[in-house]
Amino acid sequence: MLSKGLHLPPSTKIIKPAKTSGYSPREFYIASVVDNRDDTSNIGQMHAGSARQLVTLNLPGGTAKGLYNFIQHGFRQNEGTMPIDLHITNFQIEESFKGNMHKADLSADLEFYSDGVKLNQYTYNSYVSSGIDASEHIGKLVTQLTEQFMKDMDIWLKDNKPTLTPGISVNVEMLTETDDADLIVYDPTRPLRRSDFMGDPDEMSLAGAITYSGIQIKYNLQTFNRHKMVNISVIPYFHKMNSWWRANNSTELLLAHEQIHFDITAIAACELMKKLKAAHFTPDNFTKELEAIQKQSEKDRSRMQQQYDRETNHSLIKTKQAEWERTIKDQLNTEGYFSAVTQ
Repeated sequence: MLSKGLHLPPSTKIIKPAKTSGYSPREFYIASVVDNRDDTSNIGQMHAGSARQLVTLNLPGGTAKGLYNFIQHGFRQNEGTMPIDLHITNFQIEESFKGNMHKADLSADLEFYSDGVKLNQYTYNSYVSSGIDASEHIGKLVTQLTEQFMKDMDIWLKDNKPTLTPGISVNVEMLTETDDADLIVYDPTRPLRRSDFMGDPDEMSLAGAITYSGIQIKYNLQTFNRHKMVNISVIPYFHKMNSWWRANNSTELLLAHEQIHFDITAIAACELMKKLKAAHFTPDNFTKELEAIQKQSEKDRSRMQQQYDRETNHSLIKTKQAEWERTIKDQLNTEGYFSAVTQ
């Protein structure tokens, strides 16, 4: 016989979810359910039955197991889609009374993971009222909640899947300006001027002027879940402080010659753009492949610059100089070169 004043612990009422609509997510399937709550022993307490007896509420086998089994049997899942691990951080039933109405409120915070990476999270709140025992209707709340998060996650994945699958997306752009005051970024509408050559002449050189130009590559890499997003900037430049001019040399002819050197750099930059856009980058080979393409581009550019000086004898062979000027102008105006790339 129980002694006076001794209280029995509340009995447990098992909540069985209601029948589902048979929804089948297209983008994912639930591979596991993990209960991350501090207290995983139940999902709340309520006064149930006509006697209003206090009972503890739970799903069959516990919250994580019960929800997982319900999803497996209540929804058509395609295991050829993305596996998702469902983490429960809150799943709580609270009761309230208003007059003769008995109300059950379900609040849930759910997080969705793939390969250990958190993709998304949702918070849900819903309720059901009854004149007798609201606990009898909680199964409908669980079913409605489950169907809702399955649909919500399906829509979200459809819109965001490109950033969730392993891989890399590369965007390449040509920059037309820079914050570096020592550099002039190539602009076909802005030819070189005598005043741009600000360096000190090399007394050991026989050249009348030197154009120091090159191609900078800058990139930033961001990782969204398991997908890498890379933005590459190509910058053909003229370095004012490293380019020099001898004061006693003719300005017009020599400046035309030096302009072609800069134009050649611009053409090389456009060729580099094409190679970068056509490259087969992967998350593992990106850095190595980028360096290899850049190295080969610089070799090609240097070879063309040397060929230009050799064939024109540094502008002294006027027929060859004129021929190069026509060729370079045609290339700059050809689709796929600088004018086309920067449109």
